Amino acid sequence: MNEKIRIGDRIELQHIKSAARAKLSDKIYRSQLLDYDGNATLRIAMPIYEGKIIPLEIGDEYEITFLSSRGINLSRGTIIRRFKEGTTYLLEVRLDTDIVKNQRRQFYRLDYMMEMRFRIVTEPEEVLRYRLKMNNFNSIADKIECEEQIEKIEKIWIDAMLSDISGGGGRFQCAADVKPQSTIEVEIPLGNMVGDKVFRSFARVIADEYIPDSTRDYEIRCEFESLENRKQEEVIKFIFDEQKRRLKK
Repeated sequence: MNEKIRIGDRIELQHIKSAARAKLSDKIYRSQLLDYDGNATLRIAMPIYEGKIIPLEIGDEYEITFLSSRGINLSRGTIIRRFKEGTTYLLEVRLDTDIVKNQRRQFYRLDYMMEMRFRIVTEPEEVLRYRLKMNNFNSIADKIECEEQIEKIEKIWIDAMLSDISGGGGRFQCAADVKPQSTIEVEIPLGNMVGDKVFRSFARVIADEYIPDSTRDYEIRCEFESLENRKQEEVIKFIFDEQKRRLKK
C-alpha cells in the first residue's frame, strides 16, 4: 500500500487530455478517495459541481491532487470505468504516473508576504479555554458561564507581517516581543482578493528573535495548535494554488 495516500483523502481533478479530442474543461473537480488497490487503480466518488453529478468521460486524462493533513501528493490518471454501488456514483481511475509528494518536509513552507494580525492569549484565558477543551464542568450553566467569561476578555490585536506559512505553522515580523511558549491567536488572510478567507488559529510560539535596524523589531515563529483537518487543508490548498499561480507566470 502506498503510504502517500489513504482512503478518505480529498482529491482535486484537473482535465489535461480528452480521448475524443474535445475542448478541455477549465474547472477543478473535487472528489474523495474511496478505495485503492495499492498499485495503480483508484475508486473515487463521482465529482459534484454546482449541485450536479459530473460523469467524467472514460478515456479522459486528469492531473490528480491528493490533499490531506499529511501534505500534497500529485499523479496523473485516466478514467477507465463509471459505475454505481447502491446510491453512490463512482469512477475507477488508472494511475499513469507515480504518486509524487509535493514537499520535502511534512508541510511545505511557502514564502509569502502578507499583512496579518495576532494577539497574545493571557494566562487566565488559557485556563478558561483549557477547561472548555476538557469539558470540565459540573453543569451546563457552569459551561455557559465559562464561555461568557472568555467572551468578556479584552482582545488586543497586534499588526504584523507574515513572511512564510505551512500547514503546521508560520513566521512573521512584529513590533512586540513575544516570549517562546506563549499562546497566541493569529488571523491570516488566505489571499489578497476581496472575499478571500481569513484563517484563524491558536498557536504556540516556538522562537522569538530580535532583528536590529528593522521597522518590526522581532521575528516570531509559531506552530498551529489543535488544528482541525478541514482548516489545515484550507492552508495546504492555498499554498498549492499559490505555487501553481507562480509557476504560470
